[in-house]
Amino acid sequence: RPSQLLQFAHLGTVYMRDVADLERPRVGLLNVGEEPGKGDERAVATHRLLRADTEINFIGNVEGHRIIEGACDVLVCDGFAGNVLLKFYESGAPLLGVNGVSVVCHGASPPNAIKNAIRVAGSCVESGMVEDMAADLGSMSRTARVWRRIRRR
Repeated sequence: RPSQLLQFAHLGTVYMRDVADLERPRVGLLNVGEEPGKGDERAVATHRLLRADTEINFIGNVEGHRIIEGACDVLVCDGFAGNVLLKFYESGAPLLGVNGVSVVCHGASPPNAIKNAIRVAGSCVESGMVEDMAADLGSMSRTARVWRRIRRR
């Protein structure tokens, strides 16, 4: 759902702010084209939500080939696409949205990737990331307000 992808954008923003020390990370939406009207209904609705939320630095849609170029700091996508990307890179990635710190690694990750995943987990704990995410998301009311405002347009 678009409202969940908006929450993912907030979670990723807090992660990059707390762990990577980026004050205003660039948030992109994984899509088949860069134009706002590209993609399926969910992608178009999510784009509208992300664009309307002034608390994140939404830069627009990001095509797959631009990921490796560093087009954004946070890439918003569904769980299936995220899992595919994680396995492509064969490295650890934080599992955001759980009440704790969890770093998911590919089953074939080499020892160095596991070491880096442990380091990332430690940084997440030290920065207070989980508490900051909870504060940022607050309740569903903010997301619901933005969603209702967008749907009225």
